[in-house]
Amino acid sequence: MNQSFITLVDQILTAKQKDPDTDTSALERQIDQMVYKLYDLTPEEIAIVEGRSNNGNKTRQAADKQPKAIEALPGAILREVFDVEEDREG
Repeated sequence: MNQSFITLVDQILTAKQKDPDTDTSALERQIDQMVYKLYDLTPEEIAIVEGRSNNGNKTRQAADKQPKAIEALPGAILREVFDVEEDREG
């Protein structure tokens, strides 16, 4: 995890510009791991975020109570990764 978010995002964008079908999942997983560490998520919380927990109703209840790491990801990074412009009033 020596690379910054920006470096990883730049690598993803560069790869996708060259070939939109390029597999960038390894870089995306690195970003995921950085976010999990940043927010000090437990393995159970990570499973919830990744949608791979199989604890049934307990998982849904836990998810409702846990912070959603992806939503907490700074807006600038989300806009950069997904090429989304911020809604601006005025």
